[in-house]
Amino acid sequence: MNLIDFTLPIKYDIYFAGSSYASVMKAGQKYHVCKLFTQLTERKSINEWADLKREGTFHGKLMVDSGAFSAHTRGADLDVDEYIGYIDSLGTGVDLAIQVDHIPGVFGVPRTKQQILEAPKKSWDNFLYMRDHVNDPDKILAVFHQDEDFKWLKNMLDYRDVNNKPLKYICISSSKDKHTKLREDWYYKVFSIIQNSSNPDIKTHSLGTSSINHMELFPFTSSDATSWIQVAARGYIYTEMGLMLVSDQTIQNGSGENNAFMDKAKRNFLEGYIPRFGMNCEDIQRHSEYRQLFNMLFYLHWAQNYEYKGPKSFKKKSLF
Repeated sequence: MNLIDFTLPIKYDIYFAGSSYASVMKAGQKYHVCKLFTQLTERKSINEWADLKREGTFHGKLMVDSGAFSAHTRGADLDVDEYIGYIDSLGTGVDLAIQVDHIPGVFGVPRTKQQILEAPKKSWDNFLYMRDHVNDPDKILAVFHQDEDFKWLKNMLDYRDVNNKPLKYICISSSKDKHTKLREDWYYKVFSIIQNSSNPDIKTHSLGTSSINHMELFPFTSSDATSWIQVAARGYIYTEMGLMLVSDQTIQNGSGENNAFMDKAKRNFLEGYIPRFGMNCEDIQRHSEYRQLFNMLFYLHWAQNYEYKGPKSFKKKSLF
């Protein structure tokens, strides 16, 4: 049996979002994974990882999310200037920071057409303000959301700074409550516009995406998700055969299932597959902590072996 070598270079930046068990975070630092935290609730973790980057003991990439949506759900406003000051205080400890984008309306109340139309303009104004006031403008990522007019994407692509330089990197945010086909159709439109724009080499980060199919089908530079934590809590791990329920405890998901429902072929597969990651089946079955670690290692291994499988007409951007 050959153990997987997790020290090999990666070909795709997948950012593991969210805080986890201390042992899992230590493993992420050891393997220099890409990490995303939200500054609204996770500054302690951001500061720790940023310190490690500045010290040179962690060589992965660190991205900070503004937490705009979380603030929206709480009925709170983010202080843009305070966020800018925080990003500047992190210095070289942070690689990228997502802008404070504007979420239309009031959470829990149906949005008006006018609110939806005004939101991208307010987001764009916030982005320009942040670029003008932060120490390193290229750290700030603008966000284009599904259902926004494509003129706002074109606006990002046509933007040039005072030195006539285009944007290097933007975020693409699909609506996760939409059917997969609708999201894919939208991604096709997004990348068609990018490839035919004045800035076809711009890099793209997909917000909240862990679908291997989408990451391989579209030329994203990077993506992030918390699903590696969420599915582990429900008793699952990711495998090359898809998502598998491995917990030997009854899962509180309404089904009452556990791994006693697994057929012999799947058990035999897992008994040969899990040890390749340097882990044992018993730990995976019994503890969410180990399932989270396994899921992190699964995606890290995938990123090392990533291959773009989408349309040749779409340009694949190299990592930086």
